[in-house]
Amino acid sequence: MIQIREAHASDVWPIGNIVSVKEHRTLSDRLATAHGMVKETKLEIPVLSDTMDDTFLKLYSPWPFRFFVIVDGVLRLVGMPKEACYDTTDLVECLDALINDRKD
Repeated sequence: MIQIREAHASDVWPIGNIVSVKEHRTLSDRLATAHGMVKETKLEIPVLSDTMDDTFLKLYSPWPFRFFVIVDGVLRLVGMPKEACYDTTDLVECLDALINDRKD
């Protein structure tokens, strides 16, 4: 998972989210947001952070939401919304296959 620019920062574009996060002004801000999300959700996968000049955001256009599965540096899946909705079937199947491969 990669922490990118906050989509609905409370001081830029507030939409009444349950979690209030201000726009990241420094890399430390962005890393703190990622760390807080990991702690609150008990996420057990690696979480990286985009650079403050938004390199990942500019290269891959993950906003508003897209799913990328990268394994050992290889892009295995790019999941994109269709008609403003996202069917996660392809994501679930990809992740299940990866889990099963690791069990073998």
